[in-house]
Amino acid sequence: MFEFFHKNFSKLSRKTASSSVENKSRRRSLFLESLEDRRLLATYADDITLSDLEVLPGGVGPGISISSGELVDIAEGDILRFTGTTVAEGKHNHGHNPDGSHEHPEDEDDGHSHAHSGDDCEEDHHADDPWCGIGFVVDLQLSRPSATSTNQVHSDFSVDVTGSDFDSEIIVSDQLYVGRSLISIDDKGGSVFTYDVIVTDDLLVELDEGFTVQLFKTVDPGADGATAEAHYATAPTLTVVNTDTATIVVNDITGSETGIAGAQTVTYTLDNPIDVELAGLLAVNDGTATETGPNLSDDDYDVTSGTGAVTFQSAGDSEDVVLNLKNDGVVERNETFTVDLSSLTAGGTALATLRS
Repeated sequence: MFEFFHKNFSKLSRKTASSSVENKSRRRSLFLESLEDRRLLATYADDITLSDLEVLPGGVGPGISISSGELVDIAEGDILRFTGTTVAEGKHNHGHNPDGSHEHPEDEDDGHSHAHSGDDCEEDHHADDPWCGIGFVVDLQLSRPSATSTNQVHSDFSVDVTGSDFDSEIIVSDQLYVGRSLISIDDKGGSVFTYDVIVTDDLLVELDEGFTVQLFKTVDPGADGATAEAHYATAPTLTVVNTDTATIVVNDITGSETGIAGAQTVTYTLDNPIDVELAGLLAVNDGTATETGPNLSDDDYDVTSGTGAVTFQSAGDSEDVVLNLKNDGVVERNETFTVDLSSLTAGGTALATLRS
């Protein structure tokens, strides 16, 4: 009896040992194949280089390059441009296959994210992977911490998603605006991408506005531990210098008593918008002509309406002062009076007095 079990146990041990050797051999073969794949895959795109940001004055070249930490004034209508070029040999392979796909055995369940080529991404079990087929993410971030809901940083810029290689704009908050480009893992080394941001050219009168700009790239964004790499050691600071002007236009009233007697209107009109409210006081003040007096000749006009506190901000905003000019029938010298817009403030800052 003992001999019988001993013989069967020996057979089982030899079988188990043989199976263990075969498994080790299989694993070693797969490991060597993986090393060979990685050696061959080093010739495929797995990184991207970004140029320094350039400013194109008026939207045309040549561009002015911006270095790390630099302070630069720009103008409305300028274009911010940088380029990216995929490289053929990079630092990371991430298991990419020559066809652009990613090693991802169906029985693999390691909790890691994986990138896939276009064909794989069409399969249902990859539909929930937001980075499927994406090799790189390039972000341009424009930031102004002092921005408010009435003066957002993105109101000064427009990411060009039609004429350049940006895929989308992302309004993260009033203070942060991002242009994003998603680059396929199938874009091999030497693929060039151009990214443009247009500085908004408007008629709005506003203060000069500063902001910082930073470029980021993320290689294989679907991989565990993927992080965004900043292009500039110190983010450059750009200032949009405002050159817009706003004018309050006012009409004069001139004529003979018989010609202009009766109702007349003096109108103040703002021609261009202002980013803050313009406030003031409208009043009619005697000159040699007077509103009331002891003599007939001193009663030259009456104020009907329109005096007091007024505000302007949008283009076309207007305020009227309505007067009743009188024909007194008295022979006298030419006389004048003024309609004054005084105590002007723009966002609390005192300005000048306008007269008609």
